[in-house]
Amino acid sequence: MANQSTAYGLRPIGMVGSGVNSTGVTQYEIASNNTNAIFQYSICVPLAAGVIDQAGATSGGTTQALGVLMGVEYVDSVSKKPVFINYWPGSGSVSVDTNHPVKAFVADNPDQLFKVASDASLTDRATALAAVFANDDKLYSDLEKHAAMTADPVWRLPLHKPYRALIESQVADVSSTSDGPFGGAITAALFLQEFVDNDVPWAHFDIMAWNLGSSPGRPSGGEAQGLRAAFAMIEDRFGR
Repeated sequence: MANQSTAYGLRPIGMVGSGVNSTGVTQYEIASNNTNAIFQYSICVPLAAGVIDQAGATSGGTTQALGVLMGVEYVDSVSKKPVFINYWPGSGSVSVDTNHPVKAFVADNPDQLFKVASDASLTDRATALAAVFANDDKLYSDLEKHAAMTADPVWRLPLHKPYRALIESQVADVSSTSDGPFGGAITAALFLQEFVDNDVPWAHFDIMAWNLGSSPGRPSGGEAQGLRAAFAMIEDRFGR
């Protein structure tokens, strides 16, 4: 969501209660050999090595978010001068003097409030993807392959089992609506999963089915998202 040149992502806007926006930051470090790009206003997590990285960089469990990256400072290995930029582009894109730490400034106040600031230029890309839920890796892999072949892109979302509790019902086996407004696409897919045997591979497309603008072969208006990919996969599996 965040970007190196545009201030969008999780933007600090105030504090919990009546406190004014502090935009206060704490200094951490990024490993100078870290190849991951960490963009401004993106979520950071702490690593066991004592440095920070982008959210999702850890494995083997859940890591609590540390805060949101505000900027980075390092010493250039050629000029020997400090460089301040609003994101970390990855070690392959900068020349860092490893005699000095790569400083990362993170908004980590637990009372900080943020707003999700998006970039309007991403709208077409965000709506052009067909979200797919699948209980079988091979099935999704085939869908993804045929999606690329037919220029009908797909994006896999998780069948997150803990969200099953959101569609519990006190009067029925399951509810078609969740208790709250969050994770609706996931809870809808989990609801459908209730009616499919565990040993049956299946996929569910959660789509907008509409083009906001025109592009070659994709006029504005209604769009059959996912159908080209699904048809090509079915034809390849069973039609020959």
